Amino acid sequence: MNDDTQRRSRFGIRQWTSILSFTLVFCLLFGLVERLFFDESISSTTWKTIREKQTVPEILIMGNSHAYCSFIPDLLNGALAVDSAVLAVTGQDAMGITDNWEAVLEVGKPKLVIAELNAFYFEPGIMAKDNKAAALDNLNAMPSLGKRVQSAFRELGLEDVPQGAFQLLRADHIWSRWNRLFEAEYVNRYEHEDVLGYHQLDYFAQGTYQSAAIPVTFDAERAISDDNTEAWRQLRRFLTLARENNVEVWLVKSPVASRWVGHPNGSDVARKIAEDFEDVVAYCYDFGDNLPELAYTAADFYDGGHLNRRGAVKFTRLFGEVMAQRLGIEPDWTKPFGYRDEQISAISADQWRYVMEASGHEVLYRFEVEDEAGGKALLQDWSEENSVLCNIPPEEANRVVVTICPKELLENQETNAMTLRFMVANECVLDL
Repeated sequence: MNDDTQRRSRFGIRQWTSILSFTLVFCLLFGLVERLFFDESISSTTWKTIREKQTVPEILIMGNSHAYCSFIPDLLNGALAVDSAVLAVTGQDAMGITDNWEAVLEVGKPKLVIAELNAFYFEPGIMAKDNKAAALDNLNAMPSLGKRVQSAFRELGLEDVPQGAFQLLRADHIWSRWNRLFEAEYVNRYEHEDVLGYHQLDYFAQGTYQSAAIPVTFDAERAISDDNTEAWRQLRRFLTLARENNVEVWLVKSPVASRWVGHPNGSDVARKIAEDFEDVVAYCYDFGDNLPELAYTAADFYDGGHLNRRGAVKFTRLFGEVMAQRLGIEPDWTKPFGYRDEQISAISADQWRYVMEASGHEVLYRFEVEDEAGGKALLQDWSEENSVLCNIPPEEANRVVVTICPKELLENQETNAMTLRFMVANECVLDL
C-alpha cells in the first residue's frame, strides 16, 4: 500500500470516528436537555411558536443578528395587519440560515421569506466561539431530530460541542431559558432582560439595547465578494428551496454604520445571483446604499454592524412602507404599541430630562431609578407624561427604567407592559 493510499485510509477512519462520536454526543446532550427542561430548552420563540402551532408565519424574516436587530415584527404586524416573525441566530452563517430554511419548509410554507443578506457575507465555519451556543441551541429547536443531526454535520465539528455546551451553561443563557420553567405564559414579553438583551426571543425582536459605549470593529477575514464560494453556493441552495416550494423571496441588507462591516461587494453579488432566480426573487435591495438620504446617524447604531432599538424602529418603519407599497397595503403606524424613540437633555449642571416616546393608543408611562444595589425607587407613577426630571447623568442612563403600557391593558400590565432602560450613547462613527 503506497503512502497516498495509507493517508486516505487513515483520513477516512478519523472522519468516520469523528462523525460517529459527534452523533452520539449531540443526540445524548440535546436529548437530555430537551427531556429535562421540555420545550423551555428552546429559547427561540419563533421556533417554539412554529412547533406549537405546527404552522409558519405568512412572512418569515431570516438571518443572523443583522436580522433580529433590524426588523421589529410587532410593528409590522400592527401597522400592516400581517403575520410576520424573525427567525435568526447570533453569528449564523450561510449554511445555518439555509439549514434553518429547509427545516421550516418541513413544517409549512410562508407566503414570503425575507433573507437578511449578512449571513451570506462570510464563509461558513468562521463563527465566533461565543456563538457556538446559539448555533447548537437553534439546532435543538428544529422539529425533526433527523434534521438536527444532518444540520449539525454540516455546520459544526466535534470540537465545537464542548465549547457550545459550555456557552449554553453561561448564566445569561440559563436565565433567559430557565426563568419561565414553572409558568404557562410569558411574563412581560418586552422586559429588557428578555428581549433587548437576549436575541433568543426573536419572535418579539426589538433591536439591540445600548448599555455601554461600543466602538466600530471589523473582522477583515470574514469579507468575501467572489460568487463562487461556499457562502454564495448556500444562497443558491436557499433560493432553490424557495423555487421548489413556490415561495416568494426578498433579499435585503439592513443598514450598517460602516461600509466595511457590510462588505461593499456583497449586495452586488447577491443581485447577480438573484438574476438566475428571477422567478422567485421579487425584491433585492441594500438599505445601506444611501444612509445619508435615509437620515441615519451614529445614534441609530449599536456598533458598526448592528442597529440599536432606535435604529430598528426607524428601519422597520422605512421597510414597512416598502412592504406596504409592494403588497398593496395601507399602513397605519398609530395602531401598534411599541417603542418609538428616546431623548436625554440637560436642564442644568446636575439635572436632566429623560423622555421616552411610544406608539399606540393612550399610552401610560411609569419611571423608576435603580441604585447600585439593584433596588428601584419610583420617580413618577403611571401617567400620560412621557418624561421625568432626575439627577442621573447620561453616562448612567441605563439606571433610569421606564415601563410603558396602553391604558386599556393596565390591569394586566404584567403581561402587556414594556419595560425598558434608557440607552447610553455609543461611540459608533458612521464610515460611508
